[in-house]
Amino acid sequence: MIRLVDSVEAIRSLVREAVVSFEDVHPHVRWAFLGLDVAFVHGSVAVNFDTAVHNAVTRAAYPNVATFLAKGIDRAGAYNNNCVDFAFAKWRDLAVDNWSNEYFGRDGEDLIVEIKPGVFERFGAFASDEQVNESVFPFFLEVLRAEVSFVLGAAQNIDQNVRVGVQMCDSDCVSFWLA
Repeated sequence: MIRLVDSVEAIRSLVREAVVSFEDVHPHVRWAFLGLDVAFVHGSVAVNFDTAVHNAVTRAAYPNVATFLAKGIDRAGAYNNNCVDFAFAKWRDLAVDNWSNEYFGRDGEDLIVEIKPGVFERFGAFASDEQVNESVFPFFLEVLRAEVSFVLGAAQNIDQNVRVGVQMCDSDCVSFWLA
């Protein structure tokens, strides 16, 4: 069984440490994107940063490639929300071996994920990665949303329009918002 609640503090610490270390190492980089890239079935969470300029250049380079370059739009305009294309992809990452060990080591048994205390999801032996992603995605959104005030308070060199979001690796589950 995977207990996501056991990973909350580690993910929060990852986000906080990433913001502080990024600001320390790149004090003159004005960043506009913080993306949490989650490869749940592989047990990986990464914090990624991008600048508005790099994001616009990346988006312009691939204007019609929706399958390889995720696209978002909000009141501040269009943007690339594919974390691996960010200028500072995988700035900091966290390996949670239990997730991948449980997912890939179940030998035909159901996968059980405790999403919140007392809230369980059961996935049959043939559940797809996307079915699992869709169920755990809200958990990661909630964890990151709880860190937004820290991110904005700790950041010294951020763009006027800062977007924060979560992307599940190789998934349609992606959401960024203006912080």
